[in-house]
Amino acid sequence: MTLKTYIGSAKTFDYNICTEADAMVFNNQCKALEMYIPNLRKTKRLIDVDGSIMQRYDLDGNEVAVYNDEQIGAVYVKSSVKLENYFVEDRSSTKIIRLSRRRIHKRILHRYPLR
Repeated sequence: MTLKTYIGSAKTFDYNICTEADAMVFNNQCKALEMYIPNLRKTKRLIDVDGSIMQRYDLDGNEVAVYNDEQIGAVYVKSSVKLENYFVEDRSSTKIIRLSRRRIHKRILHRYPLR
């Protein structure tokens, strides 16, 4: 899901990856971005006192950041450019996030089985 946020005149594109903070999902998302987006250059990784992690990237002068936010309880990507052009389509119509989603869905179903 893409959410467009306007801050002043700058656009920010938000991509929700997971509805809970998870280091494995965060790391897999970072690997997927690095694998599928050419010219993506890793810059800073910041760790907050509450355990939240942010990995920043530079994409041709634009910022892309992956968050594992413990306070919000989510893994998400914020970008100053649209990333849909870099998404990988497959049979199930998943996108670049596919490395993370399959694992997290299995883990959620394992923790909260359908009755």
